[in-house]
Amino acid sequence: MQGPILLTAPHSCQVQRSSEHVKMHLQEKWVSVIVLRLAQAIENQSELGASYVIWNNSKQSEARPDPNYLTKTQLAHSPFHQCLHMFVKTNKSRPLLHLDILGKKDRKHNSDIDLGVKAFSDDFHDQSLVQPLIKRLTFRMNKAFKGVKLNGFRVVCNPDGEL
Repeated sequence: MQGPILLTAPHSCQVQRSSEHVKMHLQEKWVSVIVLRLAQAIENQSELGASYVIWNNSKQSEARPDPNYLTKTQLAHSPFHQCLHMFVKTNKSRPLLHLDILGKKDRKHNSDIDLGVKAFSDDFHDQSLVQPLIKRLTFRMNKAFKGVKLNGFRVVCNPDGEL
């Protein structure tokens, strides 16, 4: 854990969901690359430093529970959840930001990165802080992915998604 910005890729390998109609969630092909590239850009362009959590696919021996669909009883045993606690402990005296990077491989008309800030935008009381932060994150992500194409489409950050 290197800094107060945490980037995670919970679907960088196949994971199992406990409470949904889709029991297995397939690996999202590019999310590990996106997380690593974004962490490098944060390191290069700021003094903050970035932390990241991705699955190690070479050590996969059994189905892993999807970190976004854990039951209360699974929390204590989840490596992903344990990393979130370690991130908070390591950066105790600092403001923290967690970005959970999710893929959208089924898109037919773009390769956008959805910036999931809806809850932050809707619930944070001081919008004079929220909107400039979202604008800056969008700008920085677009700068980090300048020139990158996936499936024939330019990768751009979309802050207006439903997440």
